[in-house]
Amino acid sequence: MEGLERFLRDIDEDLVCYKEEFIKLAVKSDSTLKYLRPHEVESMNIPPVYKRMLIDRKVNLQTPLHKKDELNDIKHKPNLPSAISIPGNPISKSSCDNCHRKGHRSIMNQGNKSCPFMKCEGYHACGQEGKHPGHKHQ
Repeated sequence: MEGLERFLRDIDEDLVCYKEEFIKLAVKSDSTLKYLRPHEVESMNIPPVYKRMLIDRKVNLQTPLHKKDELNDIKHKPNLPSAISIPGNPISKSSCDNCHRKGHRSIMNQGNKSCPFMKCEGYHACGQEGKHPGHKHQ
């Protein structure tokens, strides 16, 4: 059972005293942990903090690398772009419906000019959830 003890020590040193719980569920390593169901982890006779650690580790093992990158992008709110005006126009407090940057409008600017900037590419480009109803913040 040395492999099991090493595995448990990698998670947390104090988890070794609960190794019988892992033996009952035939968990010996990360490769067997990832197949446990959440209710099986919850049924283990270990402190809640270790249950959370195991569930987090299990989710981490089951999530493909490209998906982890997507999840990190969603978690981090983008930097909001600075206000920008159309040359010859004063900076306004409104937000453009085209590029979503503050400082001008999409149409009817001074001289009847429209927004010359590229259309906003999504929530992560402008950070304005109200302008992107399809974006689901987690």
